[in-house]
Amino acid sequence: MRVQVKLFASYREIVGVRQLAWTLKDGETLGALVDAVVDAYPRLRGHRDTMFLAVNRAYAQPDVALRDGDEREVGLSGGGWEAEAWRNLAAAKHYWEHL
Repeated sequence: MRVQVKLFASYREIVGVRQLAWTLKDGETLGALVDAVVDAYPRLRGHRDTMFLAVNRAYAQPDVALRDGDEREVGLSGGGWEAEAWRNLAAAKHYWEHL
């Protein structure tokens, strides 16, 4: 399946594009996709542990399996205030959905 890997902030600057088209097997995990992208762009390696990950416009953990039919957008965003803001937004959304 094909996914679009959207790059934000410093990751966009490192890779030099806003988006990458990536091919992977149905059921591959988000973490495996990120590992493949980091292998292809070694300058991202130092940022691996601080990446904010999203699938279908929602915060996602690396163990999420990607499926054909997903929105096919995987977002990689930088650490620091931007990642913290997204995590807080995701936590607030989760809280309100489970009241």
